[in-house]
This record gives sequence, structure tokens and C-alpha cells, in this order.
Amino acid sequence: MSNISKESILKFLQHDENTGNFLWIDNFSRKSKKGKVAGGITSHGYWRIQLPIGRFYAHRMAWIVCNGDIPNGYEIDHINGNKKDNRISNLRLVTRGQNVMNVGVKNNNTSGVKDVVWDSSRERWRVQITANGKHYYGGRFSSITQAKEERNRLIKMVHGKFLNTKGEQYDTTNER
Repeated sequence: MSNISKESILKFLQHDENTGNFLWIDNFSRKSKKGKVAGGITSHGYWRIQLPIGRFYAHRMAWIVCNGDIPNGYEIDHINGNKKDNRISNLRLVTRGQNVMNVGVKNNNTSGVKDVVWDSSRERWRVQITANGKHYYGGRFSSITQAKEERNRLIKMVHGKFLNTKGEQYDTTNER
């Protein structure tokens, strides 16, 4: 995605910091009607807005309007993990490594616990966390309850304020 300036954004849109929405300030096309919420959700769940000068993600635009340019090497993170929540209070400037730490449980996760996977070759639950390119091994456990306890201890130490447990569907029926 190319960069956009605060001035270019405000030429077309008004930003509501409380809701995170961008509203059209004029009728620029048949889809962009004055006062109407701009943009729509992408297949990856982000709010994106088509301007006459290009397509831009709303969370990046909100940051630029409220805080200025995004420095090279940094991204905008949704603190609560909700990609549609573009309130400025829910956005923060982070490195790529920090942003990855705030990712919730993946759709293909079979344990329901982030960073815990079934190791079929050893018939144990394996705990492994990755942060800033480093791997932190927590061990293998016969019980998912033990694995989750170790993962929780390790992840608090490694992830700190970027810890995200949203989406975990921990259920002891996953015991093998």
C-alpha cells in the first residue's frame, strides 16, 4: 500500500475518533455520498476505503489523521484484535514482531490454545512461542491443562503487553 498524507485524507473524508469511522465530506461518486460511512470490509477483515487517489486501510488513515506519518519499519496494531475497530484509542504504533504477538488463535488450531499443538510423533502437547524471531520452547505435556499452564507462564514473560488470548476456546475435552 502506498503512503497517503493527512491533507489528502481530509480532502475527501472526515474522521470520527469515537467510532473510528470515516465519513464522506462530499458526493465524489455514486457510492461516496456526503455523510455516508466510507469503505468496506476486505476478505481479510480490515476496513478499506477507495479514494479517487487509491485504496487505503482505515486503521492506517486514522493513525495518520490523528498522529501523523507512520515511521518506516512500523505498523498499526488493533489493540483489542478487532480489525474493524478503528477508534484511535484502539490503535497503536508497533514493530512487525510486536504486531505478530497480538495475533489471536489461528483458525486451524486444534488445541484451542495459542502456541499449543499436538505432537503426534511423541503423543504430547507441545508448547512453543515465537517472538521477535526467537523461539521459546516450553516443553511437551501429556495433558492440555499442563500445556496451557506452561504456555500461560511463558507467554506472559515473552509477550508482555502484546499478549492476546482472544479467541481461545480452551476446553478440557481436548485431552488425549
